[in-house]
Amino acid sequence: MKDMQDFLMEKAHGSIKVKPDEQRLYLETFQERILVKLTIDEANDERVIESFPAIAQQLSQDYHPLFVKISPTVTNKAQMAYLKMAQQLHCPGTIVSADCKHSPYGLVLHTDHPVDIPDTSLTAFLDLNKPKSNCEKKEASSFWSQLFHRH
Repeated sequence: MKDMQDFLMEKAHGSIKVKPDEQRLYLETFQERILVKLTIDEANDERVIESFPAIAQQLSQDYHPLFVKISPTVTNKAQMAYLKMAQQLHCPGTIVSADCKHSPYGLVLHTDHPVDIPDTSLTAFLDLNKPKSNCEKKEASSFWSQLFHRH
């Protein structure tokens, strides 16, 4: 009977956090939900702040819902910029609690379900979005084919 009372009290007060250290590391979410994670230096970089709307827009098209978590160690100017842009893109944005201030990440874009993205760094995301060149490699002709097949 005691186990049932403990179970009911636990459910009444909310569930137990699974992997609380991992949640603090990834700004109150889990690694398997992360789409893009930025270090604190990357999150404070003006170029990243300027490209954030394009990144978030593309991710919100592919993954729904999209959440933005901001570390309390990111500068106030960058925090406000990210929150404003997240609001404009209709993505819930949150500055996480001081419990996560030791996280190496400054900004995390995540969803509410597990995703399979092998590399969630900003550089990997930007490499995927670079326009591909239209150059095609021509097959090198052998000496004999060049000799007998002149054009």
